[in-house]
Amino acid sequence: MNDIIERLDFDEKNINVLHAEHIVRYSLAIPYVRGKKVLDLACGTGYGSFFLSLHSQEIIGVDISPEAIQSARKKYQRNNLSFVVSDAMSTPFQDHSFDVIVSFETIEHIKNDLTFLKEVKRILKQEGLLLLSCPNIVWSKKHDIHNPFHFREYTEKSILRLVSSYFKFSSISSQYDVGGSLILHDKLHPSTMINLSHNKHTFPKIPTSYIVLCSDNEKIEIQDLISLARHETVDDILNLIDYIKQLKLILLKEDSKILTLFKIKLGRALKKSKKLVSFLSK
Repeated sequence: MNDIIERLDFDEKNINVLHAEHIVRYSLAIPYVRGKKVLDLACGTGYGSFFLSLHSQEIIGVDISPEAIQSARKKYQRNNLSFVVSDAMSTPFQDHSFDVIVSFETIEHIKNDLTFLKEVKRILKQEGLLLLSCPNIVWSKKHDIHNPFHFREYTEKSILRLVSSYFKFSSISSQYDVGGSLILHDKLHPSTMINLSHNKHTFPKIPTSYIVLCSDNEKIEIQDLISLARHETVDDILNLIDYIKQLKLILLKEDSKILTLFKIKLGRALKKSKKLVSFLSK
């Protein structure tokens, strides 16, 4: 891995779009780790490992940085959570130790990605799952971003081709930054699902990264998920307030229509009942 590591310092009191991008990945992992023995490979400062410890049977966070692990051990403590200093390319675990391995924003930092996957496959149970993320090189090129911490980035085809070297099945979803973060299966186009026009944004056409779920037993589709960041600017807050006001007006108009229709139907029903009473009384 690179000598200087790109690492997110997580602060729960100041959540921004970058944090939302990471949080949504760990949220996505919840259904797959529930009641399982889990490895968070390249866990950084450990916030994701702690988050998943609330759902998993046991979880171990691994990172090459002693400083990061020291911080994680001090800040995040649970009975089913532990942290280990180790290189992701050569871990101290026995073969087939884990039900699920989670490794987000890791593979692009590793010089030999095939060797990394070989190690993952060694310590993963035969029926186990690998959930990883990687940056989309198309997005980086479009925005002229050259991350010095990355050995490489991936296209959708290249990451799927890579994981197919060790796994029989894989499912891929795209991650978009939309003032928060959204993970969406590629069969669905986001612009048909979400309208952000109230916030003066258009939905991005190119995902920032990909999430891949790998298995040797069966192909499992990744769930769609959205994570919102806090609004940090006055404009964002005003846009949100305007949108809420618009929603209230729409609801009031709809309520008015419903009430009017109800009154009309009630009036008709009362007229019919009066006619019926008059007829029966004759």
